[in-house]
Amino acid sequence: MRYSRNYYTSIKELPVYNWWQMHEGNNFSFMLKNDAKINEKLAIKYFKECQKEFYVEFGLDDKFKEYLKKSIELELLNIQVAKGDKSQQIFAEVCKIELEEMTLELQKKVYNHGIMHVEKYMGFRLDTKTISTYEFYAYVKQIEEDIKHMKTT
Repeated sequence: MRYSRNYYTSIKELPVYNWWQMHEGNNFSFMLKNDAKINEKLAIKYFKECQKEFYVEFGLDDKFKEYLKKSIELELLNIQVAKGDKSQQIFAEVCKIELEEMTLELQKKVYNHGIMHVEKYMGFRLDTKTISTYEFYAYVKQIEEDIKHMKTT
């Protein structure tokens, strides 16, 4: 594990800016803490560990669950087409278009980040290059819970 000191290994230390950059461009060099030479496989391994930690801490939102279901549907249709059922081809193409539209919608949501809304709600400016992914999304989760509570009272 001597290499781990060069990489972020938890969302509790990974700056949220780096998290967003990796999702936007699949550039795993943002997993590096310093100017060390990147080991792509190791960076991806730590990124996946951070993703798992993120999902355990914050869960999946409904839109992402829909995206996963649609991805599964497309794969099942592609399997039927590959097995020779050409009648499923049109359904696979429609499903692919729907999945692409969902991807664009998810990207807008994820990459917009809502940083200004969080700053406004919290009452102070956030430095996305120093605040951890965990801390930022903990703020988001708390804001969502506060809003939900206000709607029920």
